[in-house]
Amino acid sequence: MVSFTLAAAYLLPFAAVLSSVNATDSSPEDWDNCDEIPTVSTTASSTVAPTTTSASPTSTSTSVAFSGPGYLEGYYGGGIHKGCLITAGTWYAGVCAKITAIPLDDGFTISTSKGPCAVTDSVLNCAAGTTPSVFNQIDGLLAYGGSSAWYVPAVPNPAQVVSQIPGPVAVTFQWLGQ
Repeated sequence: MVSFTLAAAYLLPFAAVLSSVNATDSSPEDWDNCDEIPTVSTTASSTVAPTTTSASPTSTSTSVAFSGPGYLEGYYGGGIHKGCLITAGTWYAGVCAKITAIPLDDGFTISTSKGPCAVTDSVLNCAAGTTPSVFNQIDGLLAYGGSSAWYVPAVPNPAQVVSQIPGPVAVTFQWLGQ
């Protein structure tokens, strides 16, 4: 009985959020548009010094081709996996969104169902009408401006979307091609 009480007390707040979500409109690519999910305002910047240990995924990959469809998984705190980059270029602790990488001579571009992705004023954004940035990879990690570390103000919890704005938490995004 104690286990059930603890589980119920822990899960009840999540049940309230889940019951307010329309189950017929639950496509993972649309979840970052869900008004029911609280958002923590955050960005990506390769120029802000972290106050935490830089993140590195546990993979030993040294070179990965960013080409075609795939996913970008987030890692922080020395290799702790936490969610993925999703359609608007935000970090989410849930289901990954499909990212498409298009190889170029000097790197690659990435896009989501929302549109091409670009870094403007240290902010990663994916939207229709955006002129795509040219990204590079460092050991299978998404890199821009010579750095694979992106800095955000917080690690997303299961009910948050974290936009990419400068902050003290270092995160890296590892490419998983399909």
